[in-house]
Amino acid sequence: MKPSNSSTEAKILKKLQHYFCPDQLEKLAKSTGFIKRERKFNLYLFVILLVIEIRNTSVESLNDLSIYFSQKGVNISKQGLDFRFNHGAVKFMRELISKVLFLKFEGYSGLPQASVFNRIRLKDSTVFQLPPQYSRKFAGPGGAASISGIKFQYEYDLMKCCDVDIDIQSSNQSDSKSPFQDIQPKDLCLADLGYFKLSHFKDIIKQGAYFLSRFKYNVVIYIKDSKQYKIIKLESIIVKMKEGDLIRKPVYLGLKDKLPANLILERVPEKISAEKRRRLKKTAKRKGVTVRAERLAYCDVNAYITNVDNETLPLTLIRSIYSLRWQIEIVFKTWKSTFNLNKVKPMKMERFECMTYGTLVKIILCQKIYDYYRTTIWNKHRIELSELKSMKYIMLIIDCIKTIGVNNDQLIIIKLFIDTPKILMRKCNKECKKGKLTPMMILNNIP
Repeated sequence: MKPSNSSTEAKILKKLQHYFCPDQLEKLAKSTGFIKRERKFNLYLFVILLVIEIRNTSVESLNDLSIYFSQKGVNISKQGLDFRFNHGAVKFMRELISKVLFLKFEGYSGLPQASVFNRIRLKDSTVFQLPPQYSRKFAGPGGAASISGIKFQYEYDLMKCCDVDIDIQSSNQSDSKSPFQDIQPKDLCLADLGYFKLSHFKDIIKQGAYFLSRFKYNVVIYIKDSKQYKIIKLESIIVKMKEGDLIRKPVYLGLKDKLPANLILERVPEKISAEKRRRLKKTAKRKGVTVRAERLAYCDVNAYITNVDNETLPLTLIRSIYSLRWQIEIVFKTWKSTFNLNKVKPMKMERFECMTYGTLVKIILCQKIYDYYRTTIWNKHRIELSELKSMKYIMLIIDCIKTIGVNNDQLIIIKLFIDTPKILMRKCNKECKKGKLTPMMILNNIP
């Protein structure tokens, strides 16, 4: 059957064409100063090279790149190509990322909304080392680690299934200096202890949103008794708890801030607490420090801090909701294992940046298409897709972008889109471990 030009698949292709058509790319290139006057340089091939070809074929040397252009009918020397990798090209590729981040497919609405939250926001970072010559712009932590490294701060909305923000930094920059962006009322913000900062929690509360975080042991805790603030010790609470106990306690955090919040404590099985103590002692021994008894007692519980009340989110859901944060770790795994983002060779700084931004454009496009099919398949068939399996297949679809400018190939690509749901459901479904809830199951449990 011949695919309809008005089908959902045709509309997806049309949206991709809009972002990658030569006219749109040239308009963006002129606005960023990458192209200042008419040239024979083929901008479309330049973008396709950075987004599609380089990581796939390991075509990275200037000579290889110039041969690639020659095969496409564009004669450019390696010196001329080296000149093209400049600050204007970097700015152009950065702006292309910004545009692709806001790409939305027609009719896409994400998962059915939970009544209590507008969005479930995940934030985390991933880091990898770079060749030493990049340290001027991307400084590393130094010491035994590399003197040069790059960090990607990433935010994702699990409820609407869409990217929110990507930021690139030096790897020596602390996560605590990267608060959530564009917080909206009724957002739920999840992040690990690296982002634990009372001023960030204040901002979230100010915007009418929620936070859920692991509790940082060395933060001072108060309770309010007869209008007086009284410091409490965690171990005095933990020692009274039995295995399986789950409590919520209104507290105030910080010597100066005294931020109102709810402390959630869950007593864990002895096997788990023993493993926690073992790891803590091992780390302390490596650093040459002694672990206090009070800190060891803290290993007996899972401790969370939140401004969500029990009516909004029952205690029994806290741990499973927080576990959703690990979804972003799976995303990072695909960045490295599927898209080879962390594989870097020494080269000119601007060429490295263009290549990195090009790979991020490809990652975002694949994520958009994955999110579209993930939610569509779940909403219609209640089948949950595996991120790792699906991304490998969807990357093949994105690779076809280099042919969307050819009219004769469009029906072939539309047919590829039409076949995608069947292939994903058959080959890329998530395996549910016995006794474990999948992310979609957890989201379904939110009141």
